[in-house]
Amino acid sequence: VGVHAESIGGVVACHLARVAKDNISFVVADRTFADLPSTASHLVGAWAGKAVRSIGWHANNVDGFIAAPASVYRVVTCDPNDEIISHLASLKVGIARELVGVATKGISNQTGEDGARVCELTEEYLPPMSSIEWINDDIGIEKFAHACIRFVDSQKDEVTNETLGPRLMFEIQEVVKVLWFTDGKCGLPMGVPLTEYYNTLKELEMLVAQPTEGGSPQTSLDSVLQPEHLENNQARIHTLKDWICCLLLWGPTINTSKATSANMRPLHITKASTVYGPDHPVPLETTLSLLRTFRTEHGLNLERAKLMDPLEIIIEMLERFTTVNIPANRQNNIALIPLTCGHNGRMNSEEEAQLLKHMEKAGWVAGPPR
Repeated sequence: VGVHAESIGGVVACHLARVAKDNISFVVADRTFADLPSTASHLVGAWAGKAVRSIGWHANNVDGFIAAPASVYRVVTCDPNDEIISHLASLKVGIARELVGVATKGISNQTGEDGARVCELTEEYLPPMSSIEWINDDIGIEKFAHACIRFVDSQKDEVTNETLGPRLMFEIQEVVKVLWFTDGKCGLPMGVPLTEYYNTLKELEMLVAQPTEGGSPQTSLDSVLQPEHLENNQARIHTLKDWICCLLLWGPTINTSKATSANMRPLHITKASTVYGPDHPVPLETTLSLLRTFRTEHGLNLERAKLMDPLEIIIEMLERFTTVNIPANRQNNIALIPLTCGHNGRMNSEEEAQLLKHMEKAGWVAGPPR
């Protein structure tokens, strides 16, 4: 039996995947949610999530999806711009958040038959704990986000402009664009969580500029970005962490060859070029290569403008993102299909082709003759 369920139907699909054992062989959880309370919270408000939880309507699709037997071929679809189910409440993000959490906190905490299945799935799809435990370092991730914002703000800084000159400032603008359009799984570039962080930071900056009890404003943002501040969650990074979790589990959406063949205006940094834009995110490897070259060619000037340290932080973190290493041979089959059709729209031909490939791989339809 195979199950294809959309939206709230995902509750049925994920439940059957978990309990029907050998009777279910193929499941498509199509544009569905991680759980009902988080969906209500993002769609209506925090009070709605609490209300749904209080009456026992939890419907945790994540647990059902990841605890299904290895014999069940599982596909999840997601449109990050879904107008009903927020990206942060989607099953795609929920699965990534849960499995990365298991991988970084240790699989020994998982017990029972479901726990054994979750451990098996985690070990097959994620790198060892030692190579991704940095994701639990909220301060380190916050510093990375702050370093990206430093490059954004440098474009408006008169001293930086005077120090670097118009040509190098133009390249910094290009660096910001590359960072913002760096590929994330399911059509969500890194600029989305960074923009949310930026907006939060600007609100904080306005608070910092308010007069203190002594009557003088505390105008330095750096003075409040200390560990004791970062730990109190005033500048939230959960969206960025979820983006990283999805990248680690599901891998990037686009490869370098596809990006270089796209018919778009080239983006020039240090005499190199790539393409960028909402429909053509920049591959992570391309972003890393451009930033390394940028550092090599302009290191002295960047030091003078106090931009070298932020650049080093960015490069170091992006290098960590490349720890994605999915083994070729595994017992479990889970897959993500990125969509662009909204909650109620129809998949386009490319998206349908991806689903067909999974159906062929699962043995549900015959493949093309060889």
